[in-house]
Amino acid sequence: MILPLPSETYKFFQAVIADLVSANALPLDNDTAVIAGVSGGVDSMLMLAFLQYLQKTNPFRLIAAHLNHGLRPLAADRDQAVVEDYCRQERIEFHSRKVDVLALSRERKKGIEEAGRKARFDFFRHLGSEILAEDKQQRYLVSLAHHEQDQAETILLNLGRGSGLEGLIGMEIIRDRIMRPFLLKNKKEIINAASALKLPWQEDQTNIEGDYRRNRLRNELLPLWADILSYDVSPLLVRLSQNLSADAKALQKEAASLYEMALLPDGSLSTKILLSAPEAITARALNIGIRESYKIHNDDITTTQIYALSREDIKRLLRLCEADETTICSLDMADGVRAEVYANTLRFV
Repeated sequence: MILPLPSETYKFFQAVIADLVSANALPLDNDTAVIAGVSGGVDSMLMLAFLQYLQKTNPFRLIAAHLNHGLRPLAADRDQAVVEDYCRQERIEFHSRKVDVLALSRERKKGIEEAGRKARFDFFRHLGSEILAEDKQQRYLVSLAHHEQDQAETILLNLGRGSGLEGLIGMEIIRDRIMRPFLLKNKKEIINAASALKLPWQEDQTNIEGDYRRNRLRNELLPLWADILSYDVSPLLVRLSQNLSADAKALQKEAASLYEMALLPDGSLSTKILLSAPEAITARALNIGIRESYKIHNDDITTTQIYALSREDIKRLLRLCEADETTICSLDMADGVRAEVYANTLRFV
């Protein structure tokens, strides 16, 4: 990495640090390991360089993690070589894993994007588990290079699914073990900062092909929308996310309070207390309950999206909570979770 930093790169890095401070993601310390998911593209290569820079004032352990997806063998190997060579040159701890994502998607009957995402997070969780095994006092974060355009695409995808408030918020700079330092920065800023730094990177060919829904949003819908309105809508979608985030946090705070009030010594929840609040608060308290149950069977939640009940599931659960019987009433949920109501108590098993 060029030192001292070029002016454009320095200004960009300082702006990212300000975003992290505002999101309460800093400082990081000796007890923190940051696993950087690095694909070899410009976004993640610049993120890796940024984390190097951040280490100067935050003495965390930096690990670069690269998943070779094997979708286009020659290109995938070149991607890995770019990351590996840079890490060797800069003396950054490097880990890689090779996965046949296409075969994985067929085996699990999932889309390639979803299979690839799960393979990446499984890899990150594996590294994180190794870190925790080495030192129980150490924590780890996974740093991802999502940026403003990725956030706009996520919001649009969630909108198309009929998501509620949380879906319209999309991703956050810091949530649980996931950190996204570039989330409020646009692609042009990233390319300019990386170019000034003379970073190596590989163009991801899947980003310019129309094979996937997200790529079609990126390459077709968003440009068409910008053409119709005569301005880029991505920053405005990100602003929408930020505006809604404050409302969601207020509701979530009330839901957490309701959950604590409803929580009984045996781990079940009082349905009478749950039903005493407005439905929007109760729904979020139910989400907290099912997430807590889900986490019991997973050492962390980096492998999946934040567990959120569908609107239909919420309605079914509320009807179940209204049952006032001495026999167990149950409801099967997703991912093998079952809700059971007995004598005005709710339990997720």
